[in-house]
Amino acid sequence: MICKHCGTESREDFCPRCGEALRPNASVGKDNAGQVLATSAKSEDAALTTVKDVKKKKRRKPPLRIKMVFWQAVTLFFPLAYLMFDFYAVISDRLLLGAVSGGSQLQRLVERLGDPIYATNGIREIAEATMGESVELFHAVSVFSLLGDLAAGRYDLTVLLIPALLTVTMALLCVVMGVLLLLTGGRILRVRLFGNLTLFAGMGATFSPVLGSFLVRLIYGIKSGFDAAEIAAQRFLPSLEALCIMGILICTLLPALASVKRLAVYAKQERDFVVFPYRIMTKLPFGLTKFVSLACIVLCVGCVAALFVLPVFRPEGVFMGNPIAAFSETWQSFSTGWSALSAADGGAVNMGLLLTDLFRAVQLLLFPALLVFLIPVIVGFLRVLRARPHRLSSNKRARAGLRQVGGDAGRLLLAPFVCITLAQIFAVCVLLFSSPVGVHMDFANVTDTLSVVYVAVSYVKSLGGVTLLYSILTACGAVMWQTAGQSAVSLVVQSGRSD
Repeated sequence: MICKHCGTESREDFCPRCGEALRPNASVGKDNAGQVLATSAKSEDAALTTVKDVKKKKRRKPPLRIKMVFWQAVTLFFPLAYLMFDFYAVISDRLLLGAVSGGSQLQRLVERLGDPIYATNGIREIAEATMGESVELFHAVSVFSLLGDLAAGRYDLTVLLIPALLTVTMALLCVVMGVLLLLTGGRILRVRLFGNLTLFAGMGATFSPVLGSFLVRLIYGIKSGFDAAEIAAQRFLPSLEALCIMGILICTLLPALASVKRLAVYAKQERDFVVFPYRIMTKLPFGLTKFVSLACIVLCVGCVAALFVLPVFRPEGVFMGNPIAAFSETWQSFSTGWSALSAADGGAVNMGLLLTDLFRAVQLLLFPALLVFLIPVIVGFLRVLRARPHRLSSNKRARAGLRQVGGDAGRLLLAPFVCITLAQIFAVCVLLFSSPVGVHMDFANVTDTLSVVYVAVSYVKSLGGVTLLYSILTACGAVMWQTAGQSAVSLVVQSGRSD
């Protein structure tokens, strides 16, 4: 007979496993009553054991293998390149002094570089004729040469100790994270602290030239005021090598960090990754977390609105008066200068006025551009406002929308900086390749070529750019957009508990 309850086959009247009657007329007697009870107890123990086995299987950690993290770990070694090349170029302070004819020596030097009369002279000869003596136009600084420069008496480089220390710390921390990732075969991703440190070190190492520039300007701003900070922005420039390395890291290390983040979520079997110290928000009530996210989005938009009423751009006063009339006048002036420059008559073009008009036009176009970036932020605000635990639990698209809240707010705040930076790159290219200044670049002489490039970069930064005040606003806004984004992700994590 086959037991209908557990499927056990037996010739007895009662099932030896669960004690159920196998024959229709079978009755429980005194002799087999104890057997039935014992068999039932064994059946219950077997059922409990089966439930425990199922729970143990559910708690089993997902497999992690070295091939899943190999290229991410190798990419974490890339920031070591910062230690092998120059990471700053310091322009001579003599270039920023006033000239006899007015303006600065830097402006006078660029004017002579663009004058066809001096087309056959090298930049060193023109610089000596401009300033009356032979001057080292720029000094390249690397991590290993910095201490030697300080020992040699270059005391103006002491301010670079903090950026250098930042670069070294972030690069070495990336290496340590990469080694641990390889040695553990990725299993260390189950430790939340490791994921946080890896993201922190990777982001810090990638953007260390920009962070270093901000720290230099902030130090000078605290010591001597905003004017000294603006001069420091012209003197202390990230080297071409450092900018190239940063571009490579943006294309390689940032995708690797995103992959590490996804693997950490997979290793922990969680719905999303919330970085330190925002992890505490996953423990807060759902409504309070939503309020924090909404408030930070509003504050981030407020930081952007402050850009139009505070002196955060050079040249200043662009947004005063009628912006349409100002843009029309500026564009007409720029078009006239550009036409003259395109007609191979660069020597007769006032490059300072032409590039200033370019920056004014870009700044006037920022307002409609920011309106475009504002639309996703408003959409993200509404998504957070409408978020409900049960809706997020069942709607994958709603969860994906909340994960984009921080990125949309960050793009809104960084859009002016990106636009101004692109305008500066374009202005440097115009100065070097579309004007007589580029004639003085001798690619057989690396020092003279770099001197022309760094002089052009410093001159462009003096004509147009962002001020220290913008950097401070962006730093405050960065805290706001990170808090808004991580709070929105915390809502996603909280919704997973309702599954």
